[in-house]
Amino acid sequence: MHPTRHAAAVLAALVVGVVGTPAVAAPVPVQAPPKAGSALVPAVPVPQRLGANVTTTTDQTPRIVAKLNGRMGAGGLTAAFSGRVSDDHNRTIWERGGTTTRMPASTMKLVTAVTALRSIGKDTRFTTPLLQDPRYRSSLYLKGVGDPRLTSGNIATMAAAAATSLKAQGILTVNVKVDDSLFPAPTLATGWKSSYLPGDVAPVRALVVDSRDVADTSLDAGAILTAALRARGIGVRSLARLTAPSGSTQLTSITSTPLSSIVGSMLNVSQNDYAEILLRVAAIRRGRPATWSGATANAVTVLRENGVGTYGFVMRDGSGLSRSDRMPTATLTSLLFRVALDPDLTAVMLPRTALPVAGQTGTLASRFKVSPYSCAAGRVHAKTGSLADVVTLAGYAEGTDGVIRPFAFLINGVTSPKSSRLAVDLFATTTTGCY
Repeated sequence: MHPTRHAAAVLAALVVGVVGTPAVAAPVPVQAPPKAGSALVPAVPVPQRLGANVTTTTDQTPRIVAKLNGRMGAGGLTAAFSGRVSDDHNRTIWERGGTTTRMPASTMKLVTAVTALRSIGKDTRFTTPLLQDPRYRSSLYLKGVGDPRLTSGNIATMAAAAATSLKAQGILTVNVKVDDSLFPAPTLATGWKSSYLPGDVAPVRALVVDSRDVADTSLDAGAILTAALRARGIGVRSLARLTAPSGSTQLTSITSTPLSSIVGSMLNVSQNDYAEILLRVAAIRRGRPATWSGATANAVTVLRENGVGTYGFVMRDGSGLSRSDRMPTATLTSLLFRVALDPDLTAVMLPRTALPVAGQTGTLASRFKVSPYSCAAGRVHAKTGSLADVVTLAGYAEGTDGVIRPFAFLINGVTSPKSSRLAVDLFATTTTGCY
């Protein structure tokens, strides 16, 4: 399906409802979803069917539900399985294990994406400055502003401009400082294994270049700047971490691509470092501290403000690496419903360069390639999730009847990741009605 048409079709098909449930701070059983006609989910006529990829005008919901029921014996499922499928009114049409929260793995990035977009703004760009101490003009400060996509090419561009300015001032040797004071000193998130660092994710700092997963991304950025300055004829005496003094002047700067592009990349390839940095910047933009608790509290607030139920939802990080994260399937499907209603969110999250498309892009590019899954290629837009014993998938299934159905499938206690991955793909395929 064409992503632009897909997004427009979702918006045309869905009907606004307000869903919200009480919030708690621990992983407890979720409440039963509201029934159609209740105060939370209005009883409304079935909206007009979509035009994309429609192969039948008959409502496939009863058939899909029956098929989902019949596939509960699929290989790869465990006793710790939760699944939920909603219709285009945000009403639950099928659910299993719905009273228990699970580790969501990287489907948590859906929450992080919406939090960043709502808190920072999709058109926002990050401007990283290289500052000069007005009293000691040979002291330069590379100041981190939380741009997760800063590159060595950007640093080279800054170094070239800085070298020209420094030579004009008669300065040929400098001291380089890195200022990453925007975020507090990094610590492990609750539920993070020490073995995650720095291979799966870097310690979270406000300054990082090329998304390099190294122990100290700030000093690493300073080393890249040091090499770039030396290559342009500027000697460097020292490299250290230090907060830039007030009154520092901007020698040069570099501006990032819009946040929309950064969020899209985060979703498409499941970039852990982007998620953790953006979660902190989002907190700062809304006046909260850039700590684990401040950043995750801001995300919970964003969910509530957008009518997404948070009962049983526990967030310890932005990437989903934490083994203490807990997610009810109701939170995921409700969030996906809200995204589909909002043109600003769909414009960022539904293009092919963002939320992966089955058999075509991102972390789903190599999946849904063989029968019976292949009939769902192009019909499923979803975020993948994977830990050593966790496999998850959450997104949208475009039905053969043209109905977009949000879904979430979470498997914990996995012993065969390959089998469990095939299981969630089977359930997503079934939700399209093509098999």
